Amino acid sequence: MEIQTIDGRVVNDKGQVAVKYFQPMSQTLKMRSRTYVFQVKKSLSIAWIEPEDVEEVLSVTKVCCGGNRNKVYRLEHEMHVKRWLNWIE
Repeated sequence: MEIQTIDGRVVNDKGQVAVKYFQPMSQTLKMRSRTYVFQVKKSLSIAWIEPEDVEEVLSVTKVCCGGNRNKVYRLEHEMHVKRWLNWIE
């Protein structure tokens, strides 16, 4: 697998984008007809998301303390993706 950063997004050789779940725990997300599984490695919970689903995934919020809505998914940095892939320590 190869990765590169394009327009601030870490993209693999299949064109999928690395997205991180806000907590280091496994998470399953159904988006349209796809199911994404955020896997925890090196205390990072990351999944490869199809490019057409990225904006919708990034807009998912969760109600937290005091009724505040917080985004729970974000684009991940290349260095963290490399760590998650065990390419660096």
